[in-house]
Amino acid sequence: MDDNGVAITGYYNKNVDEPGGKYVLLPTILVDVTTSAKDDSVYDTMTLAVCKSVLGVQVSEIQFFSRAKPPAPDALAAMKAIAKAQGVPVDEKGLKNGTWTSSC
Repeated sequence: MDDNGVAITGYYNKNVDEPGGKYVLLPTILVDVTTSAKDDSVYDTMTLAVCKSVLGVQVSEIQFFSRAKPPAPDALAAMKAIAKAQGVPVDEKGLKNGTWTSSC
């Protein structure tokens, strides 16, 4: 929501999962979504980003999500390119692969 209480599409606040983390709001934006060729109500890829200074510490995060395990290299390259084109800094050296779990 903006300062007037109006919802902003593609924007939400998330918290840090640490003691006191509920007081740390990280403004997160939905950078890009691609939908399934079979069903456009289902996403195939999604990119989220955070960039904020919290108590003097710069917090930058970019997350690339894909239904494919692992994502196709060309799909990941396209997500990075779109994020960069949208002005989101993408530090190639700082990127780490996440793991898939079935317990979520």
